[in-house]
Amino acid sequence: MNHHPASWRKPASKRILTSTVLLLLTVGTTTVNGQQQQPPIAPEIFYLLQTIPTLTPTFGRYETPMASRFANYYDSTWWNCVAAYSADYNDSFTKIRPAVVSSDSSTYTTANRAGCVVQATASLNSFFFGGIPEYLRTMEEKFPELSIQGEVPDDVKSCIIITEAEENDTKNLFSSSGRMTETDIGNTATFRADDMCLKSVAAQSNHDPTIMGHVIALQTYAYAVNDGYNMLGQDGGCTVNCRPYADTTSYTPKGTLGRWRPLMEENERGFYYKQEFVTPHIGQKAKFRFLPESDRVNRSVRKPSYSVNRESEIQDVIHQMGQLDDYKKVEIEVFDDKLYTTVQIISAFVGKTLTDGYVDTELGQEDNDGLIILSLERLLHFNVGLTGAEMDSVITAWKEKVVYDLVLPTSVIKDLDDQEITTWAKNTGVTTFQARYFEAYIRVMPHAEYTSGSSCLFEAVKDYVEDYLTRIGLDSSSFTIEFPTVNTGESKVEPGLTPLSPITLRYDNIAEMAEAGSWSRFNGGMHFRDSVPAGQELCSGIGNIAASSTFALIGM
Repeated sequence: MNHHPASWRKPASKRILTSTVLLLLTVGTTTVNGQQQQPPIAPEIFYLLQTIPTLTPTFGRYETPMASRFANYYDSTWWNCVAAYSADYNDSFTKIRPAVVSSDSSTYTTANRAGCVVQATASLNSFFFGGIPEYLRTMEEKFPELSIQGEVPDDVKSCIIITEAEENDTKNLFSSSGRMTETDIGNTATFRADDMCLKSVAAQSNHDPTIMGHVIALQTYAYAVNDGYNMLGQDGGCTVNCRPYADTTSYTPKGTLGRWRPLMEENERGFYYKQEFVTPHIGQKAKFRFLPESDRVNRSVRKPSYSVNRESEIQDVIHQMGQLDDYKKVEIEVFDDKLYTTVQIISAFVGKTLTDGYVDTELGQEDNDGLIILSLERLLHFNVGLTGAEMDSVITAWKEKVVYDLVLPTSVIKDLDDQEITTWAKNTGVTTFQARYFEAYIRVMPHAEYTSGSSCLFEAVKDYVEDYLTRIGLDSSSFTIEFPTVNTGESKVEPGLTPLSPITLRYDNIAEMAEAGSWSRFNGGMHFRDSVPAGQELCSGIGNIAASSTFALIGM
């Protein structure tokens, strides 16, 4: 039994950006005539800091392939707001100049780019989720000077092109509130944005940031509808009652020796159900963000060194879980939340730029006191490559998971039935019990064991961060990543019991963090040992490709 409900996720805490905010407020401050002076950073960055915590709870309701995708699509949209107000920056999706740009150099300001970002976020919220009220409430409360439209204007709606739809009337794509939802578009066959129409709408507004935000968000949504994830459930030919993100490759569990078997899950309220392999099609069909298409064939994982019946591997997992201490438990819980981990990496990047004497001479715009240390543009540029590397690693790992289709530790340990084992048990610690009652430390996700998607992702992140820092002249060997403290009893798995005293995860550089994150999957019983290095090997270099592609967006 997989006792964690399918909807189980660690809630995105309000403190998710605490370390970043504290850095921005304290690092680099000086006292002049008794008054504290803030470090020279772009004030528009605070828009982003308030935005992210309002989005992550919604993203976090999705399984990892979709959550990482949403994170990158928002980052890509934000970067495209920068590119649209520039003379030569490229679109993050097409890798060429954006289809809709301002040709007036006087509009190439951080203020306009930020205004576009703020509105594009609201528009994407409507397109993807039917709106996220918390975002509008937060931004209106914190930044009353902003003008954010919760609805898509009619002239922007008119630029939607739909073919083979049941109703060829774009007004039917929107709810009564004027917001587009997946259900509203559920009966469309082909959805795209008319770039010529969008150019006209943008020009008529003199490339107003609010209109540009709507336009760029619509372009992102059109890309998402056709990216191979089957977001609307129509890629396999469905026309009614379609299921978003459903498999389009006719994957079925083999059920034979050594192959993946769906685990039983329950919602802790008496409802039991078996897993379905989450998005098995994306490895074959999802669009890469930065990897060349040739990598879909050429990048593959080696065969695992597993015994036929997993006898030694089973004992290895049982022994490892018997060694769990509070620190390892906290690592397992923290690194299971990839969105949360990504935000802490972004926080570390902010800290690095503020403390290492960095000055943004490439993307930063001068203010009254000269060049700023950290620009909004630099932060958005870093983020789009970071989450792009993550997304490409997930697609790559998922391809191999389907190819090998290997059984999970939980399944084969439970097969031992009434054989007694001695290992960790929830709220009990190390004890002896029948193997049929074995559970991993956290929920085992609905996909095959080999290879580890987490170790693959963390490897890509490591390579990206190290490469990016080197390119802007910073030392990657010193890149402190410190997670907010987990106080006594704050464990989501063993609340009130774990940890016995406060624990703060701190890593001196991204390599240390990536290694800890990768091995947390083995420590928690979700993978066999060899799956971890195999995932690292598979995704080695993905981050470097992402870094090269990200700098190509600015002509470097």
